[in-house]
Amino acid sequence: MVRRIPIELTEKQGRIRLESMEKVQEKIDELKAEGFIVTTKLLMDRTGFARSTFSKHHIREVLKNNNVCKYAVTKSISRVLTEKETIKQLEDENLSLRKKVAQLEKERTDLINKENKSKVELTEVKEINKKLRGQLHVLIQTARIRGINIEA
Repeated sequence: MVRRIPIELTEKQGRIRLESMEKVQEKIDELKAEGFIVTTKLLMDRTGFARSTFSKHHIREVLKNNNVCKYAVTKSISRVLTEKETIKQLEDENLSLRKKVAQLEKERTDLINKENKSKVELTEVKEINKKLRGQLHVLIQTARIRGINIEA
């Protein structure tokens, strides 16, 4: 069984919604006429509504339509750089990039040196390993000749 909201209640809510929209619109018009920048805080003071009222869909539409509060259109003035400022900015960026390249080249050289050192160490370890395997082979052969059983 589906419960339905009584028509009288729906109509009453609609009237209250419409009244609150009209009141907000009226206060927006008043504030604009007085030269104020319309903010939620000012509307709260003038209408007596709670902050949560201004997040309701029907009130948000009024705010959007009037471009006020958080829906206000802000104008930003972009500053055009002079030729000298642009050149200075590009020179600074160029210097920064050159320093970064130099640092990366140094890191690359360090890594190449480390790689070469590791290769040399690997070669030395392989030679030592080769000699030790040779010595082990000689010891195993000697042990066999003498009749000692070594399981390797």
